[in-house]
Amino acid sequence: MKRKTLIIGGGGREAATVWMIKDSLGPNVEIHCAPGNAGMKPMAELWNVRANDIDGLCALAKKLQPDIVIPGPEEPLVLGISDRLSDLGIACVGPGAEAARLEGSKVFAKRFMRRHNIRTAAFRVFDDPKEARRFDRWPCAPSRLPVIKADGLCGGKGVFIPNDHNEALDAIEEIMVKKKFGVAGDRIVIEELLSGYECSFIVFTDGRYAVPFLPTTDYKRRRDGDEGLNTGGMGAYCPNPLITPNLHEEIMEDIVLPTIRGMAFEGIPYRGFLYFGLMIAEDGIYVLEYNVRMGDPEAAAILPLCDFDLVELLIAAIDGPANEILRNIKLNWRKNTAAVTVVLADEKYPEGRSDGETIAGIEKAKKRGALVFTAGVSSPSAGGQTLVTSGGRILDVTGIGKDFCEAQKIAYAGAEAIQFKGKNYRKDIAEHLALLHQQVD
Repeated sequence: MKRKTLIIGGGGREAATVWMIKDSLGPNVEIHCAPGNAGMKPMAELWNVRANDIDGLCALAKKLQPDIVIPGPEEPLVLGISDRLSDLGIACVGPGAEAARLEGSKVFAKRFMRRHNIRTAAFRVFDDPKEARRFDRWPCAPSRLPVIKADGLCGGKGVFIPNDHNEALDAIEEIMVKKKFGVAGDRIVIEELLSGYECSFIVFTDGRYAVPFLPTTDYKRRRDGDEGLNTGGMGAYCPNPLITPNLHEEIMEDIVLPTIRGMAFEGIPYRGFLYFGLMIAEDGIYVLEYNVRMGDPEAAAILPLCDFDLVELLIAAIDGPANEILRNIKLNWRKNTAAVTVVLADEKYPEGRSDGETIAGIEKAKKRGALVFTAGVSSPSAGGQTLVTSGGRILDVTGIGKDFCEAQKIAYAGAEAIQFKGKNYRKDIAEHLALLHQQVD
């Protein structure tokens, strides 16, 4: 039976999703993307509808009548695309607008965690910049630095980790006074800075049960050594070897299931992908943030390791009996395999972008064994044979290997093969894991 899917968005996460679905279903799937990007054209039909155009997306879905709609980015979910499609009788993978506040509002998410005893950093909410500047009001000792977060959606750029108190005050000024992120910065969360190691933990849930994907680690900082500005992500590796079976069980029992049960208890059941940004500290596991979709670039590292039919899973869980499909399912993953993803960005990112620079070497990168997922690209010609830059993060380059050493070599060989003016990328993605493997050998 041929499946028809509509994928919303046009970044690297959506490109990886298109590739994974096409790779597993081949000719038995018809893929549509709105708006997609020029690099997806060989695998999907693209529609010129923006991801935040809810009326346009609903009209397109009515026309196409897909078996399932998969929103990639958070914005359409926060704007209510899942609710609108449900009213039309079209299956959509993702929470309704009310549940999507887990990502749409940092204030809602932090207060939700506090209500349901889900461990998170100590925090306070401010809507007055004068109050926010007072060190004695911060949820940490005056000698310690906080984390400052804009309340609303900021494309992954609304979190500031200052190096000193002056930088903290500058962040408050940028968000609340200069309105760098518009109304998303009307309120801010100031929270305690935690130490430990981070993990991206993504599950798929039907509102009652949850099935976990492989734990992953992404790199938010712009420069090597975790220096520079926060970004939407500069690379990732999967699986995270520090998440032991015992720790995995603890995350599910103490973090994931209480979140899902808490949402149901509050009358806003959560269905779809749910991303937990975790800090594994000496004294336990903390939730740093929720995302209401798969991560980017995490998806580019996770999805190539899938050994199951993603579309069938999503359709079954969304359309089927909500309390049965996910209860007994166990996902299959490629065994003894690791993935490393390197993001090729413009040198000005995240404060700038690149447009119109010719991209060369993608086929050469593929011959070196890398997977290349297009993100900030477009095509100056109707046929789409030539790709040019059109964004801040341009490409996700993924290496798959028997271990992190091999996966990293393939990813960086692919990254080196690709050329465009202003190309820049981190050189240390999964470096510690690759070195560890070499030492063991």
